[in-house]
Amino acid sequence: MTLSPWRVAAMCVGRFLRMPRHALTALGAAACVALSGGSANAFTIQTPITRGCHEEITAEALRRTRAALPDVAGALRSQGEDEALIADAPFDVPP
Repeated sequence: MTLSPWRVAAMCVGRFLRMPRHALTALGAAACVALSGGSANAFTIQTPITRGCHEEITAEALRRTRAALPDVAGALRSQGEDEALIADAPFDVPP
């Protein structure tokens, strides 16, 4: 005997409606908490007024990788007009 999708849905709804009231309240509270997200507070870039968040994390990860794997993640030398681009970056470029 195969059940139609509508029959399965009706069985699920029936089982849901037979849940005790405290279980429904807990389920509703959990749904409210899960669906009410807060705002994330982080700066996307470093500015003269704000401290950068992502730059510090990325620079620290790069430092650790270079320390652990110096042959693989060595620093690249600047070429051509790189110095002008580095000077114009709106954040501190790590050495």
